Amino acid sequence: MINPRTIHQIVFAAVSLMGSLAAILALAGPSAEFWQSLVFAKISVNGLLLALSLTLSFLAPFYILNRRLFEERAKHHNTVQMLDAASIALKDAERLRHTDVITGIPNQRKWDLDVERISKLASDGRPFQQIMIDLDGFREINKKHGYAAGDKVLAFFAQSIHEGMRRNEEMYKRPFDEAIQDHELWKRVYRKYTGGDEFLFLIEGTEAEAIGFLVRLQKRIDNELNKHISNEILGVPYELSFHGAVCPLYRDDDLASAFSRVQDGLRVANQTGRRSRVFWFSKTQAADLDPKSWIGRAYADAEQVFAVSDDVLSKQSA
Repeated sequence: MINPRTIHQIVFAAVSLMGSLAAILALAGPSAEFWQSLVFAKISVNGLLLALSLTLSFLAPFYILNRRLFEERAKHHNTVQMLDAASIALKDAERLRHTDVITGIPNQRKWDLDVERISKLASDGRPFQQIMIDLDGFREINKKHGYAAGDKVLAFFAQSIHEGMRRNEEMYKRPFDEAIQDHELWKRVYRKYTGGDEFLFLIEGTEAEAIGFLVRLQKRIDNELNKHISNEILGVPYELSFHGAVCPLYRDDDLASAFSRVQDGLRVANQTGRRSRVFWFSKTQAADLDPKSWIGRAYADAEQVFAVSDDVLSKQSA
């Protein structure tokens, strides 16, 4: 397709070239008689007009069609750009809708979508585990150090863990959902600014793999994160820990049953009030396993790092 301006330039150049050639031929000695004979031949004006009309009738449709095509192509290009911009804006909006404001990691809306999708894939041959953790004593940070410091601790913890997740592991931020009394002003502010201190995880693998994940998480907190939180954020010694629960995600689980199961497990882990306690759904203990196997070592490590609950939600395993 040719730009209409280009056609104007081509026609103008062709006319100029023909005029120049005519002048040269008229002035040249050998061709002077030829041009004189044409002039004296008294070429018919009607013939010239006819030739001009034929030329214009040939060029005009081409020019008009080319101009329309050029304009339509410009409109199409603008439409494509607008659609691309709208698509990017929609993707950004969807990403923000599924992202926690404080921590920058996926929120529970994204967890809901992933549970619906993954529950259709879960089977004995392809197990999935849910994990829910609750940071211990986190609200004391908001009381003693302010909500800005609490936000920084949450963001640092979430980003540090999320960036180190493996391909079969996903992390999500839970919103704050505790019932708030009118006289508990600090809790209302806490809800506005931080949105709670609970996190959800989905692990593709066995219960032993999920328990191993929590052991690695607590060891990383002890060996790395606590030092940064104490020195760089709070300015005073602080030991971050958590209560947690591990339970399976069954095939065709709905959101209510899946979340209720892991939430009940966390409630069991929180019953004694001790720090760093983890509940897992099965009754498996390290003593029942080969201590040399990786599964046996995973449960043995968990029993050393966490206080294990004797109460098991056996009714929900059915």
